[in-house]
Amino acid sequence: MIYALLLLVSAVVVCVSAPSVLSRIDSIKCDPALLIGAWLAAIAGVVVAVIGSSIVLLLPGHGLHLIPSFMTSHWPWHRMIAHGASTPVEQVTGIVAVILFSAIGTCFSVRLVVANKKRIRKSEKHIAVLEAVAQTDHRQPEVLRLSHEDPIAFSISGVRDRIVITDGVFQLGEDAVAAVFAHERAHLRGHHHSIVGCTRVLAECLPFVPLFRHAHPAIAELVELSADASAVQECGDDAVRSALVRMVFRCTPSVALAMADRAIERRLLRLSRRRRRRGPVRRVILRIAAVALVTFIPFPLAVGLLHLVVLA
Repeated sequence: MIYALLLLVSAVVVCVSAPSVLSRIDSIKCDPALLIGAWLAAIAGVVVAVIGSSIVLLLPGHGLHLIPSFMTSHWPWHRMIAHGASTPVEQVTGIVAVILFSAIGTCFSVRLVVANKKRIRKSEKHIAVLEAVAQTDHRQPEVLRLSHEDPIAFSISGVRDRIVITDGVFQLGEDAVAAVFAHERAHLRGHHHSIVGCTRVLAECLPFVPLFRHAHPAIAELVELSADASAVQECGDDAVRSALVRMVFRCTPSVALAMADRAIERRLLRLSRRRRRRGPVRRVILRIAAVALVTFIPFPLAVGLLHLVVLA
């Protein structure tokens, strides 16, 4: 039981400490996709640790009867959660607590699903309105072109994915236009709309949890840096910088991700710095390593330190 309790406490420690640690990493120098993975891994790790430790603590006998006998007879780890027979009162209390905990988890999961469906419906409504007034090209059916002199571009992801772009963008030059398309396609390819939407729901539902509260604004900025990085891989720094400084910010749908809607100064600063280009294989390896590090290291480390404190 003590280790399940320590795991629950470690989740609280990560919830409080992870935002300050991740926020101190310079997103200008570091791969933004790596940082997005680190934030999401921290959230997933906390959720799994809270659910797992809570179930072990609340189930009668801490769930040992659910473990196959050959595992409990040969593996010593089951002793970590055993503490003797459960009393009838403890059994009833545990069952009720598990039911309540499951109900809360189910309600929260349903809210996430409902919020995502609501975002998709809202996106489809915006797409329908835009398709009624925009020009389309059969060669690029996902692109909606609006007649407007200001250079504006944004993407919307619903049942269908669409990139909305104005005539003004095509006055920026061929390289800048290619950079704008690369940026918006990176948003759609990376499922950034869903990621930002889910973190927004987490922040709204559990604003008292520091990790969830800080994750949404951090990830909303990081997805823009990540899309810029993808565009740089295709078009180069100069083309992305040229497009970004000449784009115009306008009010766009809340479900959209526009190229010029946030963190312009930080993005220009990142584009102004020459960085060593990493190959795709090395980038994938680094991102997987970062996710694994954030997911698996903090919790055992916190449990170990807390165990030392308890023993002391």
